[in-house]
Amino acid sequence: MRSALFTIVLFTTWATAMAWVCPAHMLVAEIAKRNLPEKDRRELDRVMGLVNAISGTIDNTFTASACWPDDLKRNNLHAMEDWHVIDLAYNPESIPLNVTNEQVMASRNNVVNVLNELHGTLRQCDGMPDGCSANKTFELSFSLHWVVHLVAEIHSPLHCVTRYTKEYPKGDSHGKVEIVDVDGMYLDLHRYWDGAAGQLDPVPRPLDVQGVAYLQGWVDRLMEEFPPSHVSDVGLHSFQEWAMEGYRLAVDAVYAYGNTTLDKDYQAQAHKLTRQQLALAGYRLSALLLDFSGIPKHCRALCCLCGGLCVGVHFLITLVVVMIVLTLTAVVYVYSVVKSDPAVHRPPTGPVESSSGPPRSMYEDAQETLEYPLLPGE
Repeated sequence: MRSALFTIVLFTTWATAMAWVCPAHMLVAEIAKRNLPEKDRRELDRVMGLVNAISGTIDNTFTASACWPDDLKRNNLHAMEDWHVIDLAYNPESIPLNVTNEQVMASRNNVVNVLNELHGTLRQCDGMPDGCSANKTFELSFSLHWVVHLVAEIHSPLHCVTRYTKEYPKGDSHGKVEIVDVDGMYLDLHRYWDGAAGQLDPVPRPLDVQGVAYLQGWVDRLMEEFPPSHVSDVGLHSFQEWAMEGYRLAVDAVYAYGNTTLDKDYQAQAHKLTRQQLALAGYRLSALLLDFSGIPKHCRALCCLCGGLCVGVHFLITLVVVMIVLTLTAVVYVYSVVKSDPAVHRPPTGPVESSSGPPRSMYEDAQETLEYPLLPGE
């Protein structure tokens, strides 16, 4: 067995080299921001800045603010630590457990129900920010910070599961106690997956020109590889469904290694899956932000697909609806006028000749429409 000291040294080296969690969160936020209308992009920066100014963080943009909840943990504020995960049990060896997954899902203190609560806070505003009174701006900013962060968390599979085995009868703490070998470096499974399987470089905050360029390059590649039209189930489903989706990915892919050494095939799959999850989280976050930004539901999917052109589409849809209403109003008006004018709607009183008969004169037609027929010469 490897010595504990050896494992800790290598684990620390990997963690320092990767800065594993923040770049992934910033990528999700940047993808979401890119798929929002320009007006909402500016408003997000402004609203997120409210908490940033109070807490004195190093975050200078909406994108950088995505890391703020993890900053709290690093500053020894652990009261909200359970908000980042949900302890759905993967129990392949039928270890006796004291709680069911249904009870876990119903628990209030997990990522699913915290997202539900925070989303409810955001929905109290009709738009950003005019729908909120001044005394709710802090709540809006606080909730936004957490929603942006937790949408990324719930798309990291190991945030949705804990595996129970004879080796770990009390659970593997979302993979944090399972040490794996990645090309001769030893780290816990959770950190490997949270770090996009080692694909991301450190990005200092506050963001500078180089940091922004690095993130933008990654966003370009992710959206090209996984455009919204090619990512399944982009739609805004329930947070519970997102958690179950992450649970299934963990069971089918994350825990699929045969031993503690992650081979090249496993790593290649992990690389692709983490990129896919980053893109999917970004698109879903964008839809979630549109959900309370005042943009109608029929337009939100279009926004994700066209990167913010939704405002123009919404105007065209509104214009078409107005034209239809005006047309129907005109038809009803004309019908009412025709119906109220006897000279127009009154049917002929005399016999009607077939269309194959001789043509009728205007004089004959006029006589049939008058109550008292005209005499010749009148």
